[in-house]
Amino acid sequence: MEQKPNYQKVAINDLTSGMWVCRLDSDVEDQPFETRGFYFSNLKQLRAIAADCRYVYIDNNRKDTRKLYLNIRTQMDRVFADLRMGKALKHKRMRQVLKDLMEAVLHDSKSMLYLAMMREHQDDLVAKAVTVAVLSLAFAKHLSLKQSDLIPLGMGALLHPVGLLKVPNKILSKSQPLTTEELALVRQYPQQGYSYLQEQASFDAATLDIVLHHQERINGEGYPNQLKGKEISFLARIVAITSVYEALTRKRSDREALSPSKALSQLYR
Repeated sequence: MEQKPNYQKVAINDLTSGMWVCRLDSDVEDQPFETRGFYFSNLKQLRAIAADCRYVYIDNNRKDTRKLYLNIRTQMDRVFADLRMGKALKHKRMRQVLKDLMEAVLHDSKSMLYLAMMREHQDDLVAKAVTVAVLSLAFAKHLSLKQSDLIPLGMGALLHPVGLLKVPNKILSKSQPLTTEELALVRQYPQQGYSYLQEQASFDAATLDIVLHHQERINGEGYPNQLKGKEISFLARIVAITSVYEALTRKRSDREALSPSKALSQLYR
């Protein structure tokens, strides 16, 4: 259940970074709250929107959501940093990250989606992992999936790009089209991620299946196994959709980001 808002009127000089601004003093009286909400970062940002603004309304509950989101991102930074240094995956940390993430998305999916899609993050793979996990769990919430599905879905989404850690960064950040050899190397990442996690011997089959098959496509033109239709598990199909949406709406070295509506149109096609 979404958390009910907790509105508070605040003078602009009392605003602090991370507060969710949902209404300005210049908004008309009968205008609903949250018609153009945003997380406050500094007065320059606010002045660009409304130069003469004296006070705003904030939602205190969304500030708590931002803190939780930032903590999740910090924990995933540590996970990926350990993996880059060849350390073993800390399962206790991953379970706590997933618990916090599920709680946050089920509690306030709108704020979590907003925060994830802002992508204010230096580590592209961590940002990708967290964004796809938030999108996947919000999608699952919309579909009313049971909790027994949410756990492997969330874990699989968080770990779906693990195999990309084996791909040289110069290939991942390349602005020119990949060569045949480079493309073949990138396409090995689902199998590499699956093999690594399988060695950990503590991930369930559904989580491993998502990591292995989230790049499969209904028409059989995906990879690594060219599965078709319902040969691809339901949870893997969810992450296939959300990971493509994340990629289409993210600015990359070789192209600009698509708007959400254009990304959805491309997914439908």
